[in-house]
Amino acid sequence: MQLRCAQCNVPVTSELRHLSDLSQITLEDQKELIPSGWYVTAEEIRHLYPSDTIVGDEFILSLRDLVSAHPAGIRNGCCGADGLDGPNLFCPEGHPIATEVSDCWTAHFIHCQRDFVRPS
Repeated sequence: MQLRCAQCNVPVTSELRHLSDLSQITLEDQKELIPSGWYVTAEEIRHLYPSDTIVGDEFILSLRDLVSAHPAGIRNGCCGADGLDGPNLFCPEGHPIATEVSDCWTAHFIHCQRDFVRPS
């Protein structure tokens, strides 16, 4: 699967496979939450990683799997983006596609709201 911007159809991720082995999830601060090349849904890991900032059943993936995306919007955090202020990654056409979480007190990942991206 590859995620594309829902508004302009530009690819925004590399090819991804569904991760069914949740033992691969890392909850440690400053570590990747999910290995590169894989995705899970928020619903699948809500019991492992509860979060008020992940709304609905979003796609969760590694920062390394983004392509054609650039940071914008509110990007608070001391060592990275804390992800508490909504979408902070945008496609080349300027449409919001995801929220980066990469601060020193968080696991590192991207979460994409389903109304911002569509799988292909």
